[in-house]
Amino acid sequence: MKNRILLLLLLIGFTGNLWSQSEALMRKYTNNFDIFTDIWTDVPEGMEIKAINLGYNISSSYIIPIEGTHFGVLLGLGITGHNLYSNSVQVDVTDASGKRTGEVKFVRLDSIMPEVSYSRNKIALTYAEVPFEVRYYHEKSGVKVSTGIRIGFLLDSHSKYRGDDYLLGSEDVIRFKKKDLHNVSEYRFTPFVRVGWKWVNVTASYGLTGLYEQNKGPQMHPISLGLSFTPFH
Repeated sequence: MKNRILLLLLLIGFTGNLWSQSEALMRKYTNNFDIFTDIWTDVPEGMEIKAINLGYNISSSYIIPIEGTHFGVLLGLGITGHNLYSNSVQVDVTDASGKRTGEVKFVRLDSIMPEVSYSRNKIALTYAEVPFEVRYYHEKSGVKVSTGIRIGFLLDSHSKYRGDDYLLGSEDVIRFKKKDLHNVSEYRFTPFVRVGWKWVNVTASYGLTGLYEQNKGPQMHPISLGLSFTPFH
């Protein structure tokens, strides 16, 4: 999975470098680096999420100008990462006989082990994305306004934990990483807006697609708020 993510990052970087070789192409190229925090909606009862859940987006886009206007259409390639820090862990739902139902839910760590202590408990998600946007850019003033949608495809999902041994109840401090989390949505649609001046912008987006597949887990949605930097604008 790391190889896939690295390959995508190299492809984004190579594309940007290729386009920036000539001035004519550079004027039709832009890249973005976003850093943001997620506010999660529709959180299950009892689950508490940290106030700051940092994520990132890196993308490269080609600009198709609309002749005679300050508008352009952009199409590109990107990668987005999310981190969800909470007091709960994902578990499989079972019926009365102990058989898995195919659904997942969140369970508070302190309901498994009272007075549990931990330094890290998170879910991490990485998506390859195809951004499509319409942008207004006034070259003289430097004002930019963009809106669009990103179509994402799941590259990686995993959880990380470091703290008391809530699994076996021993006195050990444990660390573990669980990969390929069950039922995480394989694709997603994320509308976004970006407003700024020259190379600095504020950005906001909303995940239309739930964290988990329909009827297979909590339908949580991220609202992402942050800053976006565009060296080539």
